[in-house]
Amino acid sequence: LESISIQQALDKERKRDVGPSGAWFRVADVGALSISEDRVHAAQFATAAGATLTVLTYGAAVVRLAASETAQSIVLGYDSLDEYEHGSHFLGAVVGRVCNRVYPLRFRVESDGPESFVVGNDGGCTVANHGGKLGFSNRVWRISKVGHEPACEGGVRLVLEREALHGEQGFAGSLRCEAHFSLRDLSRAGCGLELCVDLISTALPGCATVANLTLHPYFNLNPDVTSSVMHSHTLKSRADRAQELAPNCAATSELTRIDEDDCLNFRERRLLASKAPTGGYDRFLLMPADELCRNDGSSTSLREVAELACGTSTLHILSDQPGFQLYTGNFLDAGSAGFLKHQGVCVEPSLYLNAVNFPELPSITLQVGESRSQCTTYRVHLAQ
Repeated sequence: LESISIQQALDKERKRDVGPSGAWFRVADVGALSISEDRVHAAQFATAAGATLTVLTYGAAVVRLAASETAQSIVLGYDSLDEYEHGSHFLGAVVGRVCNRVYPLRFRVESDGPESFVVGNDGGCTVANHGGKLGFSNRVWRISKVGHEPACEGGVRLVLEREALHGEQGFAGSLRCEAHFSLRDLSRAGCGLELCVDLISTALPGCATVANLTLHPYFNLNPDVTSSVMHSHTLKSRADRAQELAPNCAATSELTRIDEDDCLNFRERRLLASKAPTGGYDRFLLMPADELCRNDGSSTSLREVAELACGTSTLHILSDQPGFQLYTGNFLDAGSAGFLKHQGVCVEPSLYLNAVNFPELPSITLQVGESRSQCTTYRVHLAQ
């Protein structure tokens, strides 16, 4: 069992029907982590029209998303648990407790509350990236629900959960997190699917804490999945501002307007390679400010933040978050990942970056008992 792939482990399990529609799911033990020996499972499920999703309990990572069991996945994924455990690219995982980079590492959620001193894992360990050395992407989540999606006939859903206790990776306060994955068909022909991901954080008794989660899938809509997304994918987005970066790549509180000739201007659809900065994209773009309604900067409803296209295949990304990180897999060829530079593109909606260090930005604080939902929908139409 320890040496077989995630898919081989799943293929040994029986498919369980989800209602009368033809949808199904199955769950498999895919092995144990090398250090903790915690067991890890993979959940695979399919809609009535055959769209499939595979999620790993390690990191709540999306391993595979495809129009059918035999179709090519539109997200990059490793074959084995060992690759996920030792990988460094956050492939398909839920990242947090605070996504992207936190700098400085010391801060207080409240002036009279306990100090957070986050574990650094970037920039010579002076910066915490995606939650620190052992963030949410390196933790085993529990399966709490799997089965029928009540909101749509033929749909399926999975709910994973975990608790991050006070002091985990240096963060003050305890947090309960749930990752809700819902998959449904957009057509009976099997060429369209919709994945909804709702990340819910609740501050547990003790003290206030912070939370800003996102999902980190690498998309490639090209039939030639080894191709560079820079020269095959176009992007369109109404984003009109960007959050500036310090020399160590941590975000600052400075928000600058995206001008017409800016390389970050995607208000008209264009190829990713067109006007691209040296090395590719790795920036946080913000949607028009007049749409932001809540105290944390999020919207009260979903709206399209970006549209990716490759040929006649399209991916519409809708979210209630104020902005998104655009990352073009600039370092995917580093290490032993087996991927090529720019083989996937990430669009990661979230709240403002590094807000723990800038009180002038919308707050990502959660008071005890308070919950936050961060919802993103990936709407896919694939070429037939």
